[in-house]
Amino acid sequence: MIKYCPTCGRSSETTRFIGEFCDRCTIGKIDSKLKDTITLQECKSCGNIKTSLGYEKRGKESFEKAIYTAMHKSVPACSFELLDFSKGSGIGVIRFRCEVSNENVQFEKELHIKFLKGLCGRCYRIRAGYYEAVVKIRGDSERAERFLEKLSVFLENYGTFISKIDERMEGYDIYIGDKAAVNKFFGSDRKIKRPIMAYEFSGMKNGKKLYRNIYSVRFDDVA
Repeated sequence: MIKYCPTCGRSSETTRFIGEFCDRCTIGKIDSKLKDTITLQECKSCGNIKTSLGYEKRGKESFEKAIYTAMHKSVPACSFELLDFSKGSGIGVIRFRCEVSNENVQFEKELHIKFLKGLCGRCYRIRAGYYEAVVKIRGDSERAERFLEKLSVFLENYGTFISKIDERMEGYDIYIGDKAAVNKFFGSDRKIKRPIMAYEFSGMKNGKKLYRNIYSVRFDDVA
């Protein structure tokens, strides 16, 4: 039985039909629900893009997650793939794959992508000088520097940050954003003995006292 599209009059003899409509009109109906411009949040310090999971490193995957968050409510049965993006023009080419009447529909669309500049939580804490732990390193200066380099690399790979390093006559005081990362560091290598631990009151949150961890290490204690 030959079908005729109620929107444009094309027949099923000349074009594919999806349900009662031709594919061109089906795509047109989907496209009419889509925004032509979206705004994504970008950290002005590190350049990370905000997705539904938080700020993530800028790249194709994070762009796609952010686009999905911005657009999926309009067309929940569609997935999105970023084919191209020109930073100069702000134009992205997006491939849409949608399910309509149990059939797959695919088309491409140019989308104007704007960026709202702000600060991710990590960069905000860095600028504010936030820290949850202090590692105090004492002893031989050469061994202290090697230890500091090893700690710095570990913290960077872990995803946290060093807020400040105070170089003292007797060694270093290192102020670190995440005490969980420091705990992980000291448990990551059997050659590093456990430090002497102390705690410092840092404030209140939701009626609970907060404490910073103080780790003291002498190089005589490192195997």
